[in-house]
Amino acid sequence: MEAVTKAWDTVDWERLQARVEAEVAALGVRQDDSDARKERLVGESNAYKDRTNKENRKLAIPLIKAFQNEFEGLLARSSAVNQLLLTSVDQSSICQDFRGKDVKVRKLKDKLAKLESEQDTFIENAVSEVEKKAELELNSRLAEITEERDKMKEQHDIQHEYPGEKLGHS
Repeated sequence: MEAVTKAWDTVDWERLQARVEAEVAALGVRQDDSDARKERLVGESNAYKDRTNKENRKLAIPLIKAFQNEFEGLLARSSAVNQLLLTSVDQSSICQDFRGKDVKVRKLKDKLAKLESEQDTFIENAVSEVEKKAELELNSRLAEITEERDKMKEQHDIQHEYPGEKLGHS
């Protein structure tokens, strides 16, 4: 007990308070960044909606919903971890674990930044892939329509060339 009391007395409370406030501020910045990323995702979804027709959007809806669900899940997990970090501080163990936690927090911050970057890349690639698939399908449909139009024009031209004859009757 004496060791705990001695360790408790040696804690630099002002420095600790400053670090806690800095962490809380950093959490706020990350939350704002997450909100901005969410707005960007919504904006990209709306832009996609404006660029494509309803039929092509129907093809992409499951994929977009899956990405939105994953994004919401990441936000929830991040929020839960942040909340856990804020509420799980045990004052009696701060003195013993403080040094190791600082390194761990830095590693987690780096990992979180990397995951957010990977998530952005993943979302951008997925949206691009959906757009490419939609464009390919649209081009295929346009080719089919053009082919059908050409056949109809050919039939129309034949009817005008031989107006007295009925096609298909000899």
